Amino acid sequence: MSQRTAVPTVPAGWYPDPTGSATSRWWDGSAWTEHLQREPSPVPTEVAAPEVPEPVHVSEPVATTTVSMRPIRPRFLPWSTRSGWALATLPVWSTALSLAIVLVAGDAVPAWTGVVVTVVVLAVALVLVLDDRRTLLDAGHRSTPAVWWFLLTPLAYLIARASTLHRITGRGWAPVVVWTAGNAAPALLVVLLALAVI
Repeated sequence: MSQRTAVPTVPAGWYPDPTGSATSRWWDGSAWTEHLQREPSPVPTEVAAPEVPEPVHVSEPVATTTVSMRPIRPRFLPWSTRSGWALATLPVWSTALSLAIVLVAGDAVPAWTGVVVTVVVLAVALVLVLDDRRTLLDAGHRSTPAVWWFLLTPLAYLIARASTLHRITGRGWAPVVVWTAGNAAPALLVVLLALAVI
Protein backbone atom coordinates (compact mmCIF):
# COMPACT_ATOMS: atom_id res chain seq x y z
CA MET A 1 0.00 0.00 0.00
CA SER A 2 1.45 3.31 -0.98
CA GLN A 3 0.88 6.40 0.96
CA ARG A 4 0.21 9.71 -0.77
CA THR A 5 1.82 12.81 0.61
CA ALA A 6 0.11 16.05 -0.07
CA VAL A 7 2.27 18.48 -2.02
CA PRO A 8 1.46 22.01 -0.94
CA THR A 9 0.35 24.15 -3.86
CA VAL A 10 0.97 27.85 -4.05
CA PRO A 11 -2.22 29.73 -4.85
CA ALA A 12 -2.40 31.91 -7.94
CA GLY A 13 -1.54 35.55 -7.34
CA TRP A 14 0.91 38.40 -7.76
CA TYR A 15 4.37 37.69 -6.36
CA PRO A 16 7.76 39.43 -6.61
CA ASP A 17 9.25 38.75 -10.01
CA PRO A 18 11.80 35.90 -9.67
CA THR A 19 14.00 37.54 -12.33
CA GLY A 20 14.81 40.31 -9.82
CA SER A 21 12.98 43.20 -11.49
CA ALA A 22 11.05 45.73 -9.41
CA THR A 23 7.70 44.39 -10.66
CA SER A 24 5.32 41.67 -9.67
CA ARG A 25 4.68 38.65 -11.88
CA TRP A 26 1.49 36.58 -11.96
CA TRP A 27 1.78 33.00 -10.71
CA ASP A 28 -1.14 30.96 -12.14
CA GLY A 29 -0.86 28.20 -9.56
CA SER A 30 1.50 26.05 -11.62
CA ALA A 31 3.85 28.36 -13.55
CA TRP A 32 4.93 31.96 -14.00
CA THR A 33 3.10 33.87 -16.74
CA GLU A 34 4.11 36.77 -19.00
CA HIS A 35 1.90 39.20 -17.06
CA LEU A 36 3.73 41.89 -15.10
CA GLN A 37 2.48 44.56 -12.75
CA ARG A 38 4.31 47.83 -12.06
CA GLU A 39 3.42 48.24 -8.42
CA PRO A 40 4.13 45.09 -6.43
CA SER A 41 1.17 43.75 -4.54
CA PRO A 42 1.57 42.69 -0.96
CA VAL A 43 2.56 39.05 -0.79
CA PRO A 44 0.33 36.86 1.37
CA THR A 45 2.12 36.33 4.68
CA GLU A 46 1.18 32.69 5.12
CA VAL A 47 2.52 31.56 1.74
CA ALA A 48 6.05 32.08 0.50
CA ALA A 49 6.74 32.89 -3.14
CA PRO A 50 7.27 29.71 -5.13
CA GLU A 51 10.77 28.92 -6.22
CA VAL A 52 11.18 28.38 -9.90
CA PRO A 53 14.35 26.98 -11.45
CA GLU A 54 16.31 29.25 -13.76
CA PRO A 55 14.86 29.12 -17.27
CA VAL A 56 17.05 27.44 -19.83
CA HIS A 57 16.01 29.73 -22.64
CA VAL A 58 13.81 32.79 -22.57
CA SER A 59 12.55 33.85 -25.94
CA GLU A 60 11.76 37.42 -26.85
CA PRO A 61 8.07 38.27 -26.90
CA VAL A 62 6.61 37.97 -30.36
CA ALA A 63 4.88 41.03 -31.73
CA THR A 64 1.30 40.42 -32.69
CA THR A 65 -0.53 42.16 -35.46
CA THR A 66 -4.16 42.45 -36.36
CA VAL A 67 -4.99 40.96 -39.73
CA SER A 68 -7.59 42.70 -41.83
CA MET A 69 -9.78 40.69 -44.14
CA ARG A 70 -9.53 43.38 -46.83
CA PRO A 71 -6.59 42.98 -49.20
CA ILE A 72 -3.96 45.63 -48.76
CA ARG A 73 -3.50 47.47 -52.03
CA PRO A 74 -0.47 49.70 -51.99
CA ARG A 75 -1.26 52.53 -54.35
CA PHE A 76 2.36 53.56 -54.64
CA LEU A 77 3.34 50.49 -56.68
CA PRO A 78 3.13 51.34 -60.38
CA TRP A 79 0.96 49.26 -62.68
CA SER A 80 1.90 51.14 -65.85
CA THR A 81 5.23 50.72 -67.66
CA ARG A 82 6.45 52.00 -71.02
CA SER A 83 7.10 48.49 -72.24
CA GLY A 84 3.65 47.38 -71.06
CA TRP A 85 2.00 50.13 -73.10
CA ALA A 86 4.25 49.42 -76.11
CA LEU A 87 3.17 45.78 -75.89
CA ALA A 88 -0.49 46.83 -75.64
CA THR A 89 -0.20 48.97 -78.80
CA LEU A 90 1.72 46.30 -80.73
CA PRO A 91 -1.29 45.28 -82.89
CA VAL A 92 -1.51 48.85 -84.21
CA TRP A 93 2.23 48.96 -85.01
CA SER A 94 2.26 45.53 -86.65
CA THR A 95 -0.77 46.44 -88.77
CA ALA A 96 0.86 49.73 -89.75
CA LEU A 97 4.08 47.89 -90.69
CA SER A 98 2.21 45.33 -92.82
CA LEU A 99 0.18 48.08 -94.48
CA ALA A 100 3.32 50.12 -95.21
CA ILE A 101 4.99 47.09 -96.84
CA VAL A 102 1.94 46.47 -99.02
CA LEU A 103 1.68 50.14 -100.00
CA VAL A 104 5.39 50.43 -100.86
CA ALA A 105 5.82 47.12 -102.64
CA GLY A 106 2.39 46.90 -104.20
CA ASP A 107 1.67 43.58 -105.89
CA ALA A 108 5.34 42.57 -105.75
CA VAL A 109 5.19 41.57 -102.07
CA PRO A 110 6.64 38.07 -101.67
CA ALA A 111 4.52 35.52 -99.79
CA TRP A 112 7.16 35.07 -97.06
CA THR A 113 6.97 38.76 -96.08
CA GLY A 114 4.04 38.07 -93.75
CA VAL A 115 6.07 35.40 -91.94
CA VAL A 116 9.03 37.78 -91.53
CA VAL A 117 6.79 40.55 -90.19
CA THR A 118 5.19 38.12 -87.72
CA VAL A 119 8.59 36.88 -86.47
CA VAL A 120 9.88 40.44 -86.07
CA VAL A 121 6.74 41.51 -84.21
CA LEU A 122 6.94 38.50 -81.87
CA ALA A 123 10.66 39.16 -81.21
CA VAL A 124 9.86 42.77 -80.32
CA ALA A 125 6.98 41.55 -78.11
CA LEU A 126 9.31 39.17 -76.25
CA VAL A 127 11.79 41.98 -75.57
CA LEU A 128 8.92 44.16 -74.32
CA VAL A 129 7.64 41.38 -72.02
CA LEU A 130 11.09 40.85 -70.51
CA ASP A 131 11.56 44.59 -70.00
CA ASP A 132 8.07 44.93 -68.49
CA ARG A 133 8.76 42.18 -65.93
CA ARG A 134 12.14 43.67 -65.03
CA THR A 135 10.64 47.15 -64.63
CA LEU A 136 7.83 45.85 -62.39
CA LEU A 137 10.25 43.88 -60.21
CA ASP A 138 12.58 46.88 -59.95
CA ALA A 139 9.60 49.03 -58.91
CA GLY A 140 8.95 46.75 -55.92
CA HIS A 141 6.41 44.20 -57.13
CA ARG A 142 7.06 40.85 -55.49
CA SER A 143 5.44 38.82 -58.22
CA THR A 144 4.89 39.31 -61.91
CA PRO A 145 3.40 36.97 -64.48
CA ALA A 146 5.71 34.38 -65.96
CA VAL A 147 7.25 35.02 -69.37
CA TRP A 148 5.77 31.72 -70.50
CA TRP A 149 2.35 33.36 -70.83
CA PHE A 150 3.85 35.11 -73.84
CA LEU A 151 4.17 31.73 -75.59
CA LEU A 152 0.39 31.56 -75.86
CA THR A 153 0.09 35.11 -77.20
CA PRO A 154 1.18 38.53 -76.03
CA LEU A 155 -2.47 39.05 -75.08
CA ALA A 156 -2.24 36.06 -72.68
CA TYR A 157 0.73 37.75 -70.99
CA LEU A 158 -1.18 41.04 -70.76
CA ILE A 159 -4.17 39.27 -69.18
CA ALA A 160 -1.96 37.45 -66.64
CA ARG A 161 -0.17 40.76 -65.97
CA ALA A 162 -3.46 42.61 -65.46
CA SER A 163 -4.78 39.92 -63.13
CA THR A 164 -1.61 39.99 -61.01
CA LEU A 165 -1.37 43.78 -60.86
CA HIS A 166 -5.09 44.20 -60.18
CA ARG A 167 -4.80 42.01 -57.08
CA ILE A 168 -1.95 44.19 -55.81
CA THR A 169 -2.83 47.73 -56.92
CA GLY A 170 -6.49 47.54 -57.97
CA ARG A 171 -5.50 48.63 -61.49
CA GLY A 172 -3.90 47.15 -64.57
CA TRP A 173 -6.58 46.19 -67.10
CA ALA A 174 -6.15 49.21 -69.41
CA PRO A 175 -3.39 47.61 -71.57
CA VAL A 176 -5.70 44.63 -72.22
CA VAL A 177 -8.42 47.01 -73.38
CA VAL A 178 -5.94 48.85 -75.62
CA TRP A 179 -4.69 45.53 -77.11
CA THR A 180 -8.27 44.43 -77.82
CA ALA A 181 -9.15 47.76 -79.40
CA GLY A 182 -5.92 47.68 -81.42
CA ASN A 183 -6.87 44.29 -82.84
CA ALA A 184 -10.49 45.24 -83.46
CA ALA A 185 -9.74 48.58 -85.16
CA PRO A 186 -8.12 47.14 -88.35
CA ALA A 187 -10.90 44.56 -88.75
CA LEU A 188 -13.52 47.25 -88.27
CA LEU A 189 -11.70 49.46 -90.79
CA VAL A 190 -11.72 46.66 -93.38
CA VAL A 191 -15.45 46.05 -92.83
CA LEU A 192 -16.19 49.76 -93.20
CA LEU A 193 -14.10 50.00 -96.38
CA ALA A 194 -15.84 46.94 -97.82
CA LEU A 195 -19.22 48.46 -97.08
CA ALA A 196 -18.19 51.73 -98.67
CA VAL A 197 -17.10 49.97 -101.86
CA ILE A 198 -20.36 48.06 -102.16
